[in-house]
Amino acid sequence: MNKKIEFTFKLRIDDIKVVRFSQSELTKSFELDKFPLVEYQTNFDIRVNETDEKIVSIVSVTITVIETAEIFAELIVETSFDVNPIKEVTTLKNDGKYDVNGLVLYNIASVSLSTIRGILYEKLKGSIIQNEIYPLADLSKVFKKKEGKK
Repeated sequence: MNKKIEFTFKLRIDDIKVVRFSQSELTKSFELDKFPLVEYQTNFDIRVNETDEKIVSIVSVTITVIETAEIFAELIVETSFDVNPIKEVTTLKNDGKYDVNGLVLYNIASVSLSTIRGILYEKLKGSIIQNEIYPLADLSKVFKKKEGKK
């Protein structure tokens, strides 16, 4: 019989920091009307700070013009979350790394991606890609792939 484990914790955004933003002058010509014009490469890193009861999500996005393969913009954002009590949702493994509860991780990733979308919208106003749409990520597929790698 499976025993249902319940826990209660608080999760809130503590800080949002743009670590780096760069936008390049493109040197090669391309067709501006092509769709999609750019490709987005997104990477996640999650860090647990048990002492301060924080989980930090570091998301980096590289935007490349597909036709020329030139990088147009790069953005790295750290979003810090207060998690109290953190021991309810994290487990320290023997290798010194943490396992984070899947639901918590899903929510942190979702909020972090939404934050990135808003920052990109603001930073890229007036640029050649201001009307491009930052694609939605199906986090359920991302997490299924991660679970399959264990």
